[in-house]
Amino acid sequence: MVYRMSNSSPTTFAASTVDRLRREIFGGQLPPGTRLAEAAEAKRLGVSRVPVREAFAALERDGLLEFTDTGRTVETSCCGDFRTWSIPTRCAI
Repeated sequence: MVYRMSNSSPTTFAASTVDRLRREIFGGQLPPGTRLAEAAEAKRLGVSRVPVREAFAALERDGLLEFTDTGRTVETSCCGDFRTWSIPTRCAI
């Protein structure tokens, strides 16, 4: 029997999870104040909890999520600022 390693790695899952959550935050699907639970997001995104945990940590470092006593929530001050300056930047590109 031959076993082959998958092309996917945990780092890839974490990076794609960060990317997807970031797009959902900036796209308005996860509005400011939304509570995010690790297990629920893992199930919704179809990944294990490890990439979600890593994604939450990265988004928290970026200031997009805030860790509270009740879990993580989408930061209220991040999204409005982004929308006001990013649209002209995107158009210029």
